[in-house]
Amino acid sequence: MKKLLLSLFVLFLSLNVFGHDYYFSFAEIEYDAEQSCLLMSIKVSTHDLDYYYQKKTGESKSIEKAFEMDSCTRKIMKFIQEGITISQMSVPVAMNLEGRTTNKDGFTYFYFKSDKIDPKIVLTVKYDLFMDLFTEQQNKINFIVNHQTKSYEFLLFHREHQINIY
Repeated sequence: MKKLLLSLFVLFLSLNVFGHDYYFSFAEIEYDAEQSCLLMSIKVSTHDLDYYYQKKTGESKSIEKAFEMDSCTRKIMKFIQEGITISQMSVPVAMNLEGRTTNKDGFTYFYFKSDKIDPKIVLTVKYDLFMDLFTEQQNKINFIVNHQTKSYEFLLFHREHQINIY
């Protein structure tokens, strides 16, 4: 009986420590009027990124080890850049990686800067990062123009928004 109770306790504890009921990523996009470009940061759970990487590639290396190898880093960047796309009039807006950090807070941050864009043309933003694997995935963007912020939520059945800069 003690073994059964101990086993149930350990199972309950492991579910609460390692599992979570939802998956979430957050992006902030700011329009830089001086440079006519977008500045974007993406925040993802390092644990979720690690799991996603392993499931998609079949590789068992940790995300920290994967980032040490150029070929693996390219795969990860491809996942990220396919998971959030921005276009104007069906033409993709090039988002160039400016940097990446993995912090001790359990999150990995990616920083991008776009090529020049036309602020008068509506942006089509699709943000379905991880949704092909995590059906509970929720993504959110805070879009900033002239110090004004507007938030957009992206869910499994609502993956795309039209965003006007002006």
